[in-house]
Amino acid sequence: MIKNRQWVFTVAAKTSVNEVVCIVGSCAELGAWNPRQIVALQKVPSGGDDASSLTWESSVDSHEEAAADEETLWTITMELPPEQVEYRFCVAVQASDASLKEPVYAIRWWETHFIPRIIPANVLHDPAEETISQFGVSLGQFKLESGWLVYDSAVQLKLCLSKNHARPITFWRKKYKDSKVRVKVTPLELNTEGQLDDSTTDHGDSRAALKTSAWPLVEVAVLAEDTCTFTRQEQFGLVFNEEVFTTFQCRVINPNSIAYLFDYYLDGPLGEIPRHIGCSHLLPSNLNENFGVATIPITSAQHAPIGQLTGTRRAPIGQLT
Repeated sequence: MIKNRQWVFTVAAKTSVNEVVCIVGSCAELGAWNPRQIVALQKVPSGGDDASSLTWESSVDSHEEAAADEETLWTITMELPPEQVEYRFCVAVQASDASLKEPVYAIRWWETHFIPRIIPANVLHDPAEETISQFGVSLGQFKLESGWLVYDSAVQLKLCLSKNHARPITFWRKKYKDSKVRVKVTPLELNTEGQLDDSTTDHGDSRAALKTSAWPLVEVAVLAEDTCTFTRQEQFGLVFNEEVFTTFQCRVINPNSIAYLFDYYLDGPLGEIPRHIGCSHLLPSNLNENFGVATIPITSAQHAPIGQLTGTRRAPIGQLT
């Protein structure tokens, strides 16, 4: 009778900065399908001996968002029971919050094949051990979906034309009215000291006053054929078009303690860095007092009002219980 066995998991995935590949499965060692018990794999250094000795599993294209990201190898060796083990890979980002004792993982993508990956019972050696699995590809099929809301909630901020309220973004200065303006959203933890650096705020460019972080996670989608899925927000946000429905989705731990910074940039010729022209701050009280609809001023770098923003917030999509 076979007792426990050592098993090597190796998978290739396109990941962004601060993302990690994890695994969850049917046995206790793999978390018993509990998304709070996922097991993180270790990243294989590029050009290492482990990477060069393995061959790539034939696959289809990975999810579109990661198309520009670097494909890397992830591996872990675990002791598994002799029974048949089912498992799936997922990609997560480390999330932190003042209310948590330690960082946790927020799942971004997970494999959704009807039949999970399987390790047969009483098999000591994987016949495909020298082959790299491809994240999202199993039995020749590519299937990925966005991840679970386990510890975090998703807050959606929507900008669109409506009969019930004003245009989503209005500039009062003529030089901005017909210009292409980029919008970027940054969640701010109100109960975290040191979020802003007083030495930089005097210059009026709020983007310089914030620490760059992978969390909270901000994604954006536009109701159009090519942009209707949520993707990571770019460094200077996206070019705003009031004729289409735009949604910013923020993954946060405690939505009641989060404010939102809107930065506005003047979009220039290709290759030029967009110029910062102003910002807005959306506080939780702005939304709670107005049934999820808020109108707030747009302030220039010289602290003068230059326009207004009107947006709606969907009630936070809750966590798993």
